[in-house]
Amino acid sequence: MIELQLSADVPSLLPRVSHHFQSPLGWQWSGHSCRVLEHDCLLLLEHQSHYMMLFVDLNMSDYEAFQQVWQRRLVAEALTIADLDPVDGCDLQVELLGRSEHLLVTDGKPLAKMVALSEVEYGLSVLAKQYGRLPVDESEEFRWGVVLNQARSYHGYSPYRLFADVCRQLIQEELVSLDPMVLH
Repeated sequence: MIELQLSADVPSLLPRVSHHFQSPLGWQWSGHSCRVLEHDCLLLLEHQSHYMMLFVDLNMSDYEAFQQVWQRRLVAEALTIADLDPVDGCDLQVELLGRSEHLLVTDGKPLAKMVALSEVEYGLSVLAKQYGRLPVDESEEFRWGVVLNQARSYHGYSPYRLFADVCRQLIQEELVSLDPMVLH
């Protein structure tokens, strides 16, 4: 399961459920919105690595099919970043598809990961001013995200590198959970 905690600034086009659990549910991400060059941007931040995914100018149909939109992007970005051999790549794809089938969208904490988000918003503004525009499609959003994730540091490493490690860990956790001979 993946929990996506949305801050109040994210349009209410994504339906949320109330979350009254004491402990985190599954893999956690935060969603925040900002405006850059008069465009609406959605920033999704993975909690472990601070890896950020960028979405620009999502429309009503994107929000209606958000689980599929995000699932496609998550799998594509993770496979690219993790840079795995074909077998492990297939394992990661299966793991991510399974986890993202169960997307729980909840209200997030308004100040969650604020430093990382400020860095991303600032970096996005700098890139937008440099190029005079924002990304126009998913592949550009990913390329800009790569730049933004490699330019920042979290625990001494770039979120790009940390996210690659998180993806590799997902495969290892899945292998361990499938092997009855492995002692936990």
